[in-house]
Amino acid sequence: MSDHAWIEHVNAIYAQIFDLLKEKPWLEHHYHADFFQIYLEYRIRRTAFRTRVPTPQIDGDAIRVYLVDAGWLDANSDEYDTRYANVDFVATLWDAWAYALDAFPPTKKSMQLMSDAISRR
Repeated sequence: MSDHAWIEHVNAIYAQIFDLLKEKPWLEHHYHADFFQIYLEYRIRRTAFRTRVPTPQIDGDAIRVYLVDAGWLDANSDEYDTRYANVDFVATLWDAWAYALDAFPPTKKSMQLMSDAISRR
């Protein structure tokens, strides 16, 4: 995967997160799997992508910045409504998944099983 292809992939992941947040006015428990599927797709491709050049990575803060840049969140607002709560929730989940998989890396076999499960959806 080239650097350009990686940047396109990262932008596509942001778009998927944004679309899902717009689609779901309130995040319920069963939507966690939708975001986890997006996270795993990102994680699997990130693991496969190797470069010496710094490339954009996605974390909770980057998700918030993307949504502010997209005009969906107002960075200067003092209001904390459902939209902000949902974004905080997704950003927190994203960071927790990253921490868990960094601290306890899955085996190649389990990553392959997760990849296969994603491709079947």
